[in-house]
Amino acid sequence: MALRLIADRRRLGVTATGAVAVVDPSTSRSGLFRLVRDRRCAPFPEARVNAVGSPFRGTNGNGDVVGFADMHLHITANERAGGAVIYGEPFDRYGIAEALGHDADVHGADGSLDVTGNLLRTGLPFGTHDTHGWPTFAGWPMHDTVTHQQTYYVWLKRDWLAGERLVVAQTVEDQPICEIEPVKAHGCNETKSVRLQVQTLRGLQRYVDLQAGGRGRGWFRLVYNPRQARRAIERGKLAAKIELLKAYRNKRRYFGVGLGTDTGGFSSLPGPRPDADRLPLTYPFRCYDGKVRFDREQTGGRGFDLNTDGIAHYGLLADLVADMQQHGGGQALRSLFRSAEAYLRLWQRAYRR
Repeated sequence: MALRLIADRRRLGVTATGAVAVVDPSTSRSGLFRLVRDRRCAPFPEARVNAVGSPFRGTNGNGDVVGFADMHLHITANERAGGAVIYGEPFDRYGIAEALGHDADVHGADGSLDVTGNLLRTGLPFGTHDTHGWPTFAGWPMHDTVTHQQTYYVWLKRDWLAGERLVVAQTVEDQPICEIEPVKAHGCNETKSVRLQVQTLRGLQRYVDLQAGGRGRGWFRLVYNPRQARRAIERGKLAAKIELLKAYRNKRRYFGVGLGTDTGGFSSLPGPRPDADRLPLTYPFRCYDGKVRFDREQTGGRGFDLNTDGIAHYGLLADLVADMQQHGGGQALRSLFRSAEAYLRLWQRAYRR
């Protein structure tokens, strides 16, 4: 390959002395390069999905999509309320160390700048917490954290492998919280904040696509109408609809029960079952249709176990679904895996109006 300057078409080349320099192609034939694999490079640090298999795609015998939906998810929670309340990015172009490795820069070395988190935990704005995220995650995430990112994209991917096929990505600002926070990454204007969150979601789609080999090849797909969503789900992808925070109801006949986890919405996720020591989720497990095998999720130096951690991060929804499957929740799961189709039908009716 050749690397050329746009302005004058000169290209990068090698001089007679072996130096790399910008050369005139009319006077030098040097300038063609090729990429050479170097196996001495250190592995790029990343969370692990700890799952093996091929996720399902297509439809069932009735032509319906199969999968569960989370109709209230804040993937871009870190950008709400001024952008410095919930720490941690859903992805970062420079990797997990940047995305989840700098809690102390936002909440203070001892967590004392986490005013909103302290208020929600104790009722007082004063307090501390362990700020260790990547690589040890000694301090967070936990099922009852409210001011740390729980939807890192690899954790979201684990749920997609377990059968999640539709999420409604909520965008919101929380101006009153933004105004009282001592630290901000951006202003409190709702319109500007929502635009920023939409840009982040589009960036996440590009990031996933690039890892899969190019545009449209990734497992995460932003959709803007029910037809796009149905097509994406039929192709085995996770359809993500961007929405401003609001409520809706489905009063029609097709029955499906979806989730509304409010992950990233200043709310806790379920902790360990009280009887988990006696009737634990057994690892490894298989997803609902049996095609993907899961083990305990590993991020950095920490392994996550539903029996002891509860849903410490969003990726452990996969474990929760398996827990239901192992302990008599078959009927509930049948309704859950109809929720993506139920939401699509509701959206289609609303879209026609």
